[in-house]
Amino acid sequence: MRRYFAWALGAMALFSSCKMYDNLPEGDDKPALYLTKEMGKLTDLLTGNANGWRLVLLPGSYQYGGINIAFKFHKGGAVESYSEDLDEVIHSSYRIYNTAGIRLTFDTRNPALGRYAEPRNTLLQGLEGDFEFTFGDVSADQDTIQLIGAYSRNKMMLVRLKEDAESYINKVKDIRNAVYGKALATTTIGGQEVKMSVFGLIRQLQVKVGSAEPRLIPINFSPEGIEVIGADDLIDDSDASQGKVGQIGTEILRQIKVVKDGSTYHALSPSGQKIAIQSTDYDFTKSKVRAFFYEYWCGDAVRDVINRINGAKYQSGPNAGQDSIVGDILNDYYT
Repeated sequence: MRRYFAWALGAMALFSSCKMYDNLPEGDDKPALYLTKEMGKLTDLLTGNANGWRLVLLPGSYQYGGINIAFKFHKGGAVESYSEDLDEVIHSSYRIYNTAGIRLTFDTRNPALGRYAEPRNTLLQGLEGDFEFTFGDVSADQDTIQLIGAYSRNKMMLVRLKEDAESYINKVKDIRNAVYGKALATTTIGGQEVKMSVFGLIRQLQVKVGSAEPRLIPINFSPEGIEVIGADDLIDDSDASQGKVGQIGTEILRQIKVVKDGSTYHALSPSGQKIAIQSTDYDFTKSKVRAFFYEYWCGDAVRDVINRINGAKYQSGPNAGQDSIVGDILNDYYT
């Protein structure tokens, strides 16, 4: 009797095992084959647009705003990167592979991404950016591809370009240069008097509403102007004390258009009111300032001027005869 019982249990286990495998996908529906096909489709999609794709890179918790990068992907893993931060084109490589989802990785050094992602000195997480992304949804018209930063977990979008990648980035640079470090004339938004300044290096818009304390809003530049990073499909609008990101009075600020007017530029409020773009001056004779300049960020001209001034003797005052140091030149990782 025990022998029959053992055979019955063995037969039941074998039958259950066969049934389990019978229910698995077959042919092209097998997981490995399905993923391989999907990776092929994504590769074809990325390489199929000669103009390339644009991305607003969102490091960390948006403390550096959004950085415009345009990519031209090629068969075989080569990619050209155009960044608003850089004057040169970066030639590197990319790879699409599967690990906990289908991922896009830039697997050779790429300063357009690396300056925000690579560790340096005491910044073990770099500037909290990404060089690797998990693919999300592809739009029905295949013009947008959602990416999720492997490190930051921020949601970003690859958008199909309708013009050449380099031309697009140059238009972004024109807008950025027009408002970089500038103030906007006082205007009215949402029934409130508003003063705004553009912190171009960290891509933040300083907004002062009425008598309230100024606050910083993350932004990115576009060929149309200044874009507020705060759309519901990108980040969590969770600043309860200020309402939604970009909320001013009764209005939620999402864009400030910047328009070329002859050889100059002016901004437009959401209601279409013309806003002058103003330069600001700082009187260095009123207080002591110690500045740090990274060669990669400030450029050769600034570096040379600072190096010439440093060491010049004070002509009068309590420090007469001593060396002056107006700024320290530091070597950035990417110099």
